[in-house]
This record gives sequence, C-alpha cells and structure tokens, in this order.
Amino acid sequence: MIDLALLDTMERNSLTKELRKVIEQILSEDQLALPLNQQERERFCREVEDEVLGLGPIEPFMHEPDHHGYTGQHIPASVRGAVWQLHLTGARFKDDAHLRRSSTALSARSVAGSTSQPPWLTHG
Repeated sequence: MIDLALLDTMERNSLTKELRKVIEQILSEDQLALPLNQQERERFCREVEDEVLGLGPIEPFMHEPDHHGYTGQHIPASVRGAVWQLHLTGARFKDDAHLRRSSTALSARSVAGSTSQPPWLTHG
C-alpha cells in the first residue's frame, strides 16, 4: 500500500510505479469480479493514476501534442486577445464535487509554475 502522507514528498515517477503496483495487486485479487483484457487493464490503471495523481478526466488532454502550455492566468502577450474555441470531449466528471477537485488541482498546478492551457480550449 501507499502511504498517502508521502504523496507530496515522492517524485511523480515513483508515485506512478507504486500506485500501479497497488492497482495491479487489487485487480489480480479481484479477477473474478472485474475480468479485463490487457488494454482495459491499462486504461483502468491510467484512469486511477489520473484521479489520484493528476487532474482526473482532463489529465490526458494535458499531454496532447497540440497542448500550448498556458492557462487563462498565464497567457503570453503574443496570444492575448486571440479567439479561443471550446471543444467537446469524451471526458466526464462523476459529479460537481469531482469537477471542483479537478479544477482546484488545475489551478494549483498553474500557480505552482506548471502553467497549462485548459485542455478543452484551443487557439484558433
């Protein structure tokens, strides 16, 4: 198991590896209740990792190649005033509290210096 008190002190790669071990252990113990093929297991693990360590359902969008790397708080002068388009995605939140947690995490990530454009916006 992972000591949640250590989440802030461990590096992301170490956390991901430890979390993956725990997820795989749980899945192997509960094989009859949740039979998954390898692709489904991988997706499930990524989704749990994104919930625990990332921004929930919007985390995958932060790693897309066309992601520009800035938020509304940190838009460079070169693109200020540009037209932004909202894009529908398959990302879904469980409820409003889930959305608020992800939004808070995105804000915290931005304030911490890892500025990122909201994944549902593209310049255009």
